Amino acid sequence: EMPDFKTASLVDAPNGMTFDAATKTLDWEVPGETNPNGLVEVLILLDLPDGKQKYHVETVELRATE
Repeated sequence: EMPDFKTASLVDAPNGMTFDAATKTLDWEVPGETNPNGLVEVLILLDLPDGKQKYHVETVELRATE
């Protein structure tokens, strides 16, 4: 689970992926050439309330839809 933070930014993520810090939601329109089944790891840098920074890894599971 993602800890509380003041701000966040994507450090390593697929092209076109965005992160909404208010809702803690990743949004990405998966390109056609991407394997429709698999895992994508996203690295997010969090600025914590105590002034420290922490990296957070979020793993996104891709599933083909019909």
